[in-house]
Amino acid sequence: MSMNCWMNPINAWNPDHTTGPLPYYRNFRTYSSILTPSETWVTLDENPTSINDGWFVCDPAIATWVDIPATYHNGANGMAYSDGHSEIKRWRDPAITVKNADIRASPRDKGADLKWLKDRSSY
Repeated sequence: MSMNCWMNPINAWNPDHTTGPLPYYRNFRTYSSILTPSETWVTLDENPTSINDGWFVCDPAIATWVDIPATYHNGANGMAYSDGHSEIKRWRDPAITVKNADIRASPRDKGADLKWLKDRSSY
């Protein structure tokens, strides 16, 4: 399990995207700063090949995967949201679902899965 990098970080993931000229993205310092708790994830299963800390980075400002979600559950992973509900998300992006290959070496596209997660990471 890893936590959304936008949830009250000690240091911002990318300070250039949290202040200054638009667009910038919100760090959630308090629960009241989360405008749509039912659509903002807090923790998810991370792929073991991208685990390097307890932080899951999904940067809305870039067009590639930084960290990779896990596919433990038949191509899906568990996600918990800030309103307390959870869901299983099935992934379709080959950069996530590829088996028997180095995830870091596979191409990462600008697919629907990345956009879906970006929309639920920060705003």
